[in-house]
Amino acid sequence: WLGGGWREWGGVGGSARGQDRQELSYADLAEQSARFCTALETLGVDRGDRVFTLLGRVPALYISVLGIWKRGAVLSPLFSAFGPEPIKARMTIARPKALVTTRRLFERKVKPILDDLPFLQTVILVGGGEGGEDFDTLLANAEPAAGVARTRPEDLAILHFTSGTTGKPKAAMHVHEACVAHRVTAEFALDLKPDDTFWCTADPGWVTGTSYGIIAPLVIGCTLIS
Repeated sequence: WLGGGWREWGGVGGSARGQDRQELSYADLAEQSARFCTALETLGVDRGDRVFTLLGRVPALYISVLGIWKRGAVLSPLFSAFGPEPIKARMTIARPKALVTTRRLFERKVKPILDDLPFLQTVILVGGGEGGEDFDTLLANAEPAAGVARTRPEDLAILHFTSGTTGKPKAAMHVHEACVAHRVTAEFALDLKPDDTFWCTADPGWVTGTSYGIIAPLVIGCTLIS
């Protein structure tokens, strides 16, 4: 974010090469994530359902994450460098109802295992493409959700998976109240302040990239560069 929004190179799902920057304000993020919340409701995603993301640090990631939580659903971010089998292992455990990814990642990493994921009802493709719903079209056709799902501190918000290097990957459960710890540790350990400009290099598929690349800077209100 730059000046109360974020700076993103290459558009919603693009790369950094030869592209103009994008700036997204907190107001933009609030509106677009509210639209994504409505889109999830239209697609049959209910409170407590698991929604996976397989994305890099692009605007669609942040819009999706906040929209998932506004819907009362549970986020599970995947490392975009995973191959089909690691993705399959994690999805088989969590049984997500929806996945947000790009056409390229879907074609290379999800399509080959799609027959083994009967619980996956919807694929949302950032940038569009065959095999799923178009992310931008969903946002354009959805009205912003009127409100945010009421959650309790101990309600499940995120499923993070371990690396699986010592065996089957394990799901670590993060509740909504963990947001308090994310903010406090970012303030005291990282010295993050609202007028800071912050760049987190950790991938959003791992806990650091979610806790300190998405949640903490947004809660504090600083400028995030992705």
